[in-house]
This record gives sequence, C-alpha cells and structure tokens, in this order.
Amino acid sequence: AILESLRQQPAPTARGALAGVVTGRDHALTNRLSALTHYTAGLDAASEAGLLEVARALEDGPVLAEALKQTAKRSLRQASVLFAAKLDSTEPLVRIAAIEGVAELQITDASDSVRRLMADSNGRVRQAAAAAAGALRIQSAREPLLNLAQEADPALRRTSLDSLRLLKEPRVVPLALDALGNRETQL
Repeated sequence: AILESLRQQPAPTARGALAGVVTGRDHALTNRLSALTHYTAGLDAASEAGLLEVARALEDGPVLAEALKQTAKRSLRQASVLFAAKLDSTEPLVRIAAIEGVAELQITDASDSVRRLMADSNGRVRQAAAAAAGALRIQSAREPLLNLAQEADPALRRTSLDSLRLLKEPRVVPLALDALGNRETQL
C-alpha cells in the first residue's frame, strides 16, 4: 500500500522514500525490488547520480544486482569503481551484473578481472565473463575462451564461440563447425 501511494507522488518527491525502501534490509525483497523499479522510472539526467549512491549503500544480493543493471543502462561512467569492486562479490548474481556492466560501459581497466572470472566456479558467471571478453575485445582471453568453447554447457559454449568470433580468432573455425552439428550451440 505504501509503495502504491508513492507511485502517485511526483518522482522527485517520492525518490527519498523509495531509496529508503530499496536500501532498507528490513523490507521484503519483493518490496525492495519494486521500489527500485519505481525509483529508476523517475530518473532523468540530473538525478541519475542518486542511483549510484543507492547502489553503493546496498548489500550484495539481488537488489544490488538489479541496481547495477539499472546503473549500466544509464551509462554512468562514474560507476566504474563500483562495478570493478563488485566483480569480487561473494554473490554470483552481483558478479554477473558487474561483469555485464563492465562490458556495457566498456570499462577496459577491468579486463584482467573479466579474464579471471572466466574460471569462476559458477557457470553463469563464466558465461557472463566470456561474453564480456568478446564485448571488450580482450585479446588475452583467447585461450580461456577456446577452453570454454569445449565445455559441456551449451550456453557457455555458444557464448564463448561468439566471443572468439568477435576476437577474430582463427582457431574457432573447427569448434564452430563442430557446434553446427549440435542444435543447442548453433549460432
């Protein structure tokens, strides 16, 4: 009911209360995510920096992951330090969102971390890192990508093959031809 009433308020008026719900650990996860959706819907160029402050105040978890995604969509270059720091999060969802943000914002300073995350214990993190390696054109990621292109997970193989294509790696050709025979990895 409170979130519904905040929707009726002008964005600048409701923003402080919404930020309180988003960052409040005592609120239910669904309410925090809903408040974040409402908070970001009312942002403009002048108020986008507030999203970065909200993200910095969040604990590692699903709310921060979503806040990182929203921050990357807005191309907030000043968020590069936060994205780089969250590449080391203990939460896979946060690492994934940070990797995607690094790729979206083209934060090439994070290339070593992205390459390291291609060996993460979580398959979805490895896949996000493989995609980022291609998007960032990380030439030193070729060998790890060639290894990932032979993994059992079809989504990871497909992403690795695509990144190798972006890197113009000639050794991808036999792997790609082999992948054509598998419905799950066809590009």
